[in-house]
Amino acid sequence: MSGSITKNQHIVPQFLQKNFSDNNKQVNIFRISERNITHTLGAISKNMSQSYFYGKNQDVEKTLGNFETKAAPIINKIINQDFDISLEDEVTLRAFIFCQFLRQYSFIDEIHHFFKEGYEATNEEKAKSALSMILRPNIISDLSSFDLYILENKTRTPFILGDNPAFVSSFYIEKPKITREEFKKSGVKELYFGMVGTRLAGPDTYIYLPVSSNFSFILVKKAYQIDNSQHLRDGLYYVKIQKDKTIKVFNKTQIYNAKRTIITSHKGLDKIKEYFFSVKKLRRTKEEQIKQKLDLPFFNCFLPDLSNFAKKR
Repeated sequence: MSGSITKNQHIVPQFLQKNFSDNNKQVNIFRISERNITHTLGAISKNMSQSYFYGKNQDVEKTLGNFETKAAPIINKIINQDFDISLEDEVTLRAFIFCQFLRQYSFIDEIHHFFKEGYEATNEEKAKSALSMILRPNIISDLSSFDLYILENKTRTPFILGDNPAFVSSFYIEKPKITREEFKKSGVKELYFGMVGTRLAGPDTYIYLPVSSNFSFILVKKAYQIDNSQHLRDGLYYVKIQKDKTIKVFNKTQIYNAKRTIITSHKGLDKIKEYFFSVKKLRRTKEEQIKQKLDLPFFNCFLPDLSNFAKKR
């Protein structure tokens, strides 16, 4: 129905979650609290979603749905080992990856800084502000400065998916350090917009998104190249990951950045707990770090050290 209203709005698309399921209906859900992690089996239809998260006005939900409709068949094609995608498909995937970053909790929760001080923006207003970045006329040109890498996981350890699955980082991390006085002078809005722009403009920036238990995408600035990658054509590469430690880095990042939930295709509770407790201290102290030290990583994200994963061209 064209006039239907979607109340249960997904922060992470259902079609992505199905790629981490054994039956396309349920997933192994790990709920994260401050001190512990618990496991349950739950329905994809009700997972990583919230009532009217993007507002009762369906404009944002419809825009996101359009991105999903275009990207889903391309992603499913890749998961089925068919990497013969068109240039138009590449553009769609780049936009979808960036869109996922803009639509998730980690960005929406922070974007209130973009509004006038004291104004309580609704989630719908924040989502529209976020999506305005992906709908800019020059966004295709901006994202074309990235190469698209298809990462295939050939280990026994599957990729996992958190409710803040996409993250932006750099291969050689330099956390911006500022004093409290500088923080006040700069203005939070400028600081956060500056960090978005700086990260996307940086020569060693990458944007990562897991799309199934066996596949992830990573957009990498053209100045860098992932080691042992196969060149499919200009702007498109394939990488076979055979080291568990590389998967472990990406999976830990999913857990650290998750707001409350991660999912995986199999129970694997011991492995997930191992990841969780290795980053628990970081999760518990990140707010304190921001308040006291102002040693600000990008949008409070755990920045994994992948300096050995890629090299400068």
